[in-house]
Amino acid sequence: MGVLLALCAAVGWGCSGFLGGLGARRVSAATVVVAGQGVGLALGLAAIPLLGADWPGAAVAGAAVAVGMANGLGLAALYHAYGHGEIARAAPLLAAAPLVPLAVGTLSGEAPRSLQLAGALVAIAGIVLVSAPAPGTAAPVAEARLRLLVVFATVTFGFVLLGMAEVSRHDPLIALVASRLGAAVALLLLAAAGAVGAIERPRGAALGLLMAMGAVDLVATGLYGLAARAELYSVAAVLASLFPVVTTGLSLALLGERLSRVQLAGVASTFAGGALVVAG
Repeated sequence: MGVLLALCAAVGWGCSGFLGGLGARRVSAATVVVAGQGVGLALGLAAIPLLGADWPGAAVAGAAVAVGMANGLGLAALYHAYGHGEIARAAPLLAAAPLVPLAVGTLSGEAPRSLQLAGALVAIAGIVLVSAPAPGTAAPVAEARLRLLVVFATVTFGFVLLGMAEVSRHDPLIALVASRLGAAVALLLLAAAGAVGAIERPRGAALGLLMAMGAVDLVATGLYGLAARAELYSVAAVLASLFPVVTTGLSLALLGERLSRVQLAGVASTFAGGALVVAG
């Protein structure tokens, strides 16, 4: 059951990212984050009296909000890249997020296993390959900026993995709600300061995409929490980390995006490296 839940979480996260990328082509990235996290927040609050939740205390709730704020920044960078570039080339880089916990652990004195070191090298090689300039690229400088945004999002998500693992030990539902509140607040504050795009009022197809994205993301995150409890954490993490495969596959199949053979090799290498890091 834990394996099935983790796979469902990966599918959900992958679909959520794809929906958010489509939304970012209609409204600003900040709008995508605020709307998507707002939907998740509303659904999470509605679920608390139904499923029950134990208040973890102000310190843990505050930490969850802080993790959510960091996640909001990463999501804003990611969806800006999705909205202005090819999703199929950006999404695979997220598979390298486990390199961040590995690096933090190493700097803290932990000795990484041989499998983890091998995975890190494989993932880094994949990042280089998938980031190779696309044939006929008209604006390489602009494309490089988009890649930097995705790298920033990947590093941010790596730290979010560390933070969410800690705050979810107390009550996953409260952690989910608090983190979504933090993400929405962070983007609203940045928008008010003029640091990110204006928060728009999504309508029509954009509204539907963002509502679906927020709901799917919340369910997927909840499934991952259940999977981590029912299965070994390492197994659940490896399976759930496959979500960029779904996002990439959807963009290739539904948006007609294309990758060169070198970039496809980079995608495979990045996925394999990230999985090795988590499995190790």
